[in-house]
Amino acid sequence: MTNACYVVGACGAGPRTKGIPDLVVFDDAVDTGVWNRGINAADSTDGFVSDYNNGALPGRLINWQVIADADVDRGNVIEVT
Repeated sequence: MTNACYVVGACGAGPRTKGIPDLVVFDDAVDTGVWNRGINAADSTDGFVSDYNNGALPGRLINWQVIADADVDRGNVIEVT
């Protein structure tokens, strides 16, 4: 089962972590201690050959930015377009 299956809830399965601790990669900002390359993406504009870490590159199919969520309890979130 994938986390996406669990988050979306479409498969009705629960996660089986077997005691594996959570790996936090984003909590108001990228945790560069565990995800040292930051946010990266790859898309078909160059055949998925290279990745990029600038979420505002013109002409790329995936763009993102860190924004403050309207729900202040959530803090910063990644908005992907």
